[in-house]
Parts: sequence; C-alpha cells; structure tokens
Amino acid sequence: MTQDTSTTLQNIYHLKDTFVVKVSLLSSDSLQAKKNNIQSEDTIIAKKSDSVVTQKNLKKFITIKENISREFVPYKIKTANNDWILGVIIICVTLYTFAHAFYHKRIIQIYSAFVGRHFANQLNREGNLFNDRISIPLFIVFILSFSLFLTQSFIYFVDEDKLFFQGHVYYLIICLLLTVYWFGKTFLILLFSKIFRTEKTTKEYLLNMLIFTAVTGVVILPINILIIYLNSDLFIYIGIVITYLILAFWLIRGFIIGLSYKNYSYLHLFIYLCSLEILPLIVLTKMVIKNYFLY
Repeated sequence: MTQDTSTTLQNIYHLKDTFVVKVSLLSSDSLQAKKNNIQSEDTIIAKKSDSVVTQKNLKKFITIKENISREFVPYKIKTANNDWILGVIIICVTLYTFAHAFYHKRIIQIYSAFVGRHFANQLNREGNLFNDRISIPLFIVFILSFSLFLTQSFIYFVDEDKLFFQGHVYYLIICLLLTVYWFGKTFLILLFSKIFRTEKTTKEYLLNMLIFTAVTGVVILPINILIIYLNSDLFIYIGIVITYLILAFWLIRGFIIGLSYKNYSYLHLFIYLCSLEILPLIVLTKMVIKNYFLY
C-alpha cells in the first residue's frame, strides 16, 4: 500500500513537471511568434515607407527634369494706370455740385419732369432748357459718366486682347462716339421735323430727350463709383438694368408724345422710333457681340 502510494505520487509529480514544461514551451513559442509577427509588420511598414520615399523622390526628380526642360518665354507685364478714372469722377462730381448749388430749383424741376410729362411742360414754360446754362454741366456729366460706365462694362465682358486701344484712349473714343451719336440723332430729328412739319411735337420730344439724358448721367455716376472702388461685378449688372429701364421708359414717353397729337402720323412715329432709337442700339449690340465678346 505504501509502495503504491509512493508510485502514484511519483507519477503525479512527473505529470506536473511535464505540464509545466509544455506550458513554458507554449508560452515561449507564442512569444516568439508574436515577436516574429511584430518584426514582419515592421518590415512591411519599413518597405512601404521606403516605397513611398522612393515614389516621392521619383516624382521630385521627374518634376525637376520637367522644370529644367521647360522653356521660359518672357512676356511683358501689363501695368494699367487708372488715375484718370479718379479725375473723371472728380470732374463729374464738381460739375453736378455746381449745378445743384446754383440751379437747385431747375434741378428739382428736371427730376419732376423725368417722372411726369406735365412737369416737362411746366419746365419748358419757365425757360427753354436747351438755352439754359444748367444744361451744359448736366450734359457733360452725362457724356463723362455714361462713357465711363460703357468702358467698365466693355472691360468686364470683352477680351482685352481684342481691343485696339486701352485705358484712357479707349474711354476718350467712347466719349467722342457718344457725343457724335447724340448730336447726330438730334440733327436728324430736327431734319425730319422740317420734312414732316412736326415742329411742335419735335420740340417737346427733344426737351424730354434732354431731360432723360441729364437724369441718366446723374444716376449712373454713383454706379460708376461703386463699380470702381468696391470692385464688385454686381453693380455692373445693376447699371445695365437701370440703363435699360430708363431706355424703355424713354421709348414709352416718346410714343405717348407722338400719340398725344392728332395730326401726327403714326407711321412716321413708328419709323422714327425704329430707325433712330431702336435700330442703332440693335446694330451696335450685334457688332460688339460678334467681334469682341468671348463665346
């Protein structure tokens, strides 16, 4: 009995030692496997980083080669001097301030005549606006201000490389063309009045044309200031909308003036409005779009 017990105890101790050895071997093997996995992951990461570095160096080398082989073509830097714009604005503001200070009553009458036709008749009764000294500064403001707006609009919409002139030369050409157009249209209206014997109607029509001209120049002046000094494209579109609204209002006023006279020929009125007011604008717009605009 004692011998069996001792034998059993020996077997138990032997199994215990065997289990401990196996456990230690398993733990050492698992640790070695983990180390191998960590080393393999480090090797993969190192290979990836080496490949990334190699790709970056390759791209850098290719970029350097491209920059070396690229030809450098010198070009002239365009320097625009826009100091003349400030001078134009100062002239317009000075002329309007002078007119408003010395002819305040007539300025109010002109604005009222722009709104209602009967105010135009009242304005005419108090003096011929064409012979009035206030017409000169207001007309100059219209030419300078509206030409500046046209110049800024062309610069925004048109490719500058397609323009034959730049800067103040282009502005002066627009001023000249606008002045010739206005006086040429006035001359043709007077000529038609002699041919069709409509002097009375023509006189009222020209008076309203001068009123709309003066108001347009004054309204466009602050739009020019906002376009130039706020450098916002929004005000260009606002100025275009205002210009077309004034033009539409002027055509409606001219049509009403023609209809108010019984002896005035409707055919003559239609031909006049189409030939001197609408057709030149359509032709000018088509020429500009065809030759200059970017499409």
